[in-house]
Amino acid sequence: MAEIMLIAGTAIQAIGAIQQGNAQAAQYQAQAQGQEYNARVSRSQAEAAGQQWSAREDAQRRQARQILGKQLAATAQSGVNLNGSAADIFRESLVNAEQDALNIRYEGEMTRTGLLNQAQLSDYEASASRSAAKSARRSGYMSAAAAIASGGYAYSKLPAGAPAESGGVGLKGTGGGFGLKNTGGGSGLKLRY
Repeated sequence: MAEIMLIAGTAIQAIGAIQQGNAQAAQYQAQAQGQEYNARVSRSQAEAAGQQWSAREDAQRRQARQILGKQLAATAQSGVNLNGSAADIFRESLVNAEQDALNIRYEGEMTRTGLLNQAQLSDYEASASRSAAKSARRSGYMSAAAAIASGGYAYSKLPAGAPAESGGVGLKGTGGGFGLKNTGGGSGLKLRY
C-alpha cells in the first residue's frame, strides 16, 4: 500500500507541476498576443496621424497662400509700392505662414514618433511575455522532474516486502503544497492542499 501511495502522490505532484507551468505559460502567451495587438494598433495610429498632420500642413500652406495673395492684390490695387515697409510686412507674413506650417509638421512628427515608440515598447513587452511563457513551461517540467526524483528517492528508501503501516504513510509536496496521507484504516486517503 505504501508503494501505491508513494507512486500516486508522486504522479499527482508531477502532473500538477506541469499543469501549473502550462497554465502560467498560457497566461503569458495571452498577454503577448494582447501586446502584439497594441503594437499593431499603435503603428496604424502612427500611419493615420502622419497622413492627418501632413494634410493639415498642406491646408495651412494653401490658406496662407490665399491670404498672402489677397494681401498682395489689395496692396497692388491701393497703389502702394512693394518697397520698404510694405515689402517688409509681406516678407514677415510669408515667414509667419511658413513657421505655422512647420509647427504643424513638427507636432505631427512628435505624435507619430510617440505612437511608433509605443508600438516598439509593446513589441518588447510581447517578446518578454513569450520568454516568460517558455520559462514557466520549463519550470513546470523541472518541478515535475524534481517531484519524480524525490518520489523515486523515497521509494528507494522503502524496505523491500515490508507491510504497509496504517496511518503513517504519505507524501507531502515540496513547495506545491499538497500531499497524500493514509487516514488509518487502510482504505481511506486524505488529500491535503
